[in-house]
Amino acid sequence: MKRVWKEIAIFTIIFIVLSLGIHMDKWLTSPMAHFKQLHSHVMPWHPFIYTFLGYLVLGVIRALLLLIKSIFIKLNA
Repeated sequence: MKRVWKEIAIFTIIFIVLSLGIHMDKWLTSPMAHFKQLHSHVMPWHPFIYTFLGYLVLGVIRALLLLIKSIFIKLNA
């Protein structure tokens, strides 16, 4: 269960970083207007798609690092 919460936290952090990074100008100039527009957007779920793609990319990188780490642990053992 602890791993699930860790992955949810990673997904949430990616979501926040991407949303702030992509729409920084709107969040700084008019945050309330931007927040209200999120509910009336034609594709309100598009941030989750971008976040999921970012999560997949990060997952591949994490898997490669784990694989490399396990190879070096086997070589040292």
